[in-house]
Amino acid sequence: MNLRVPLLLPTAALLAALFLLLPREATAWPSKYTTCTSCHATAGTGVTLTTAIDGTIGTSVTVPPGGSFEIDFRTQNMSEDTFIAFEIGVPTGWTVGVGTANSPSITGWNTAWDAAGGAGWYGAKNQSSTPYSMATQFPNSPDGRVSMYDLTTWSNNGRGAACDNYNVSTLCTEGTDHDGIYNTMGVDAIVTVPGGATPGAFTVVMNAVGHNSASKAYATQTISVTVAAGNMTTLSDGTNPGNATIAPGAGITALDGFHLQASGTADTVTSLDVTLSGSSAYVSQVEVRAGTTCGGTLVGADTTPTGEVWSISGTLPASLAGNDYTVCLTP
Repeated sequence: MNLRVPLLLPTAALLAALFLLLPREATAWPSKYTTCTSCHATAGTGVTLTTAIDGTIGTSVTVPPGGSFEIDFRTQNMSEDTFIAFEIGVPTGWTVGVGTANSPSITGWNTAWDAAGGAGWYGAKNQSSTPYSMATQFPNSPDGRVSMYDLTTWSNNGRGAACDNYNVSTLCTEGTDHDGIYNTMGVDAIVTVPGGATPGAFTVVMNAVGHNSASKAYATQTISVTVAAGNMTTLSDGTNPGNATIAPGAGITALDGFHLQASGTADTVTSLDVTLSGSSAYVSQVEVRAGTTCGGTLVGADTTPTGEVWSISGTLPASLAGNDYTVCLTP
């Protein structure tokens, strides 16, 4: 015989039982699916940000499609309540990885911050590889990722943030601030541009997030990225000298100027042809000098010019910033 005995629970006890069955993470810190600045929405006061690109202080870079660059990022006075987190936003489809053990030209850079301090960059608190959306706050950098310090000994709060107190506060476990510097923290990242990226101007943002002056605060560094039209070197007109009449036995004289500029990666030109409109019967040597005059460094020459086309061999750097050269002849 089966008996059904009604069981009556007090309302308070029933509610308590239901509460115990609910996911507990939601009561502490929701899973991360939007930019940190949607909650930490106050701009931090007195915060100092320093950024290096590929080891050099700066906030802009030029890369080809498929290229990558390293960001080293340091913040000071952001974590007055001892905890700090970092967030990076990139254009759609760009990827983010940890940086290298380099030596950026940031004064006081600490090696404990290399390789993102061991934290890694993740798309959500659940360590997803899929980025979350930052489009509302940063429409030009919509793919977001956070540095996940829960995976390291930097953290003891379960919120993905790192301790940055250097044992000043009891909120962090002693020894978890591995750089030994109070209220100063750094992180690095390698950003890779997709191989099929359209050339143009793009934006990457680095956010430092903490509690600054008792407020949920953030500080943002914008990085300007120019995606160049692949790797190429462009030859253009340079500084041209005026007309001159010279006689046999005269000194070296400027004939023409030109400009070399690389996009994507730096290049080196090892040979070029100079075409003369007229006879070269009275020219004993043709040189290419760095700069806009014949007083620059010799970088190439044709010591036996004949005909109307002079073939010059040498080493002519073409940097991303561009290089000027002058063609000089000696009668």
